[in-house]
Amino acid sequence: MSWTGGTEIFESVSEAIEQREEGEISGKELVGALIEALKKRGWDPTDYGVGGLAEDSIIREAMAEHGNVEKCDGEHPVQPWQCEENKGHYPATKHEDYQGNTWSEEEEA
Repeated sequence: MSWTGGTEIFESVSEAIEQREEGEISGKELVGALIEALKKRGWDPTDYGVGGLAEDSIIREAMAEHGNVEKCDGEHPVQPWQCEENKGHYPATKHEDYQGNTWSEEEEA
């Protein structure tokens, strides 16, 4: 990242921090401002692993608004398919990959 890029990110986030201190935005919106500033510099928020964050984390919530959610990652017993549904999808026993292949956990190898 160039020096100028760092300045742009710092200015965007520091402005959001000031708004937060004045009670104008929520913590989730503050994190969203950081995400937006980084996205403008080429960062892809879907590359960030949210699996270790608490379910009620404002960071997890802000990341979800930018398309980053924890995937189920259930695997087909025979085919090289991995479930691309969001973690906790319903029903949990029905899976689907990015190519539209579907399977249930009841299928045997």
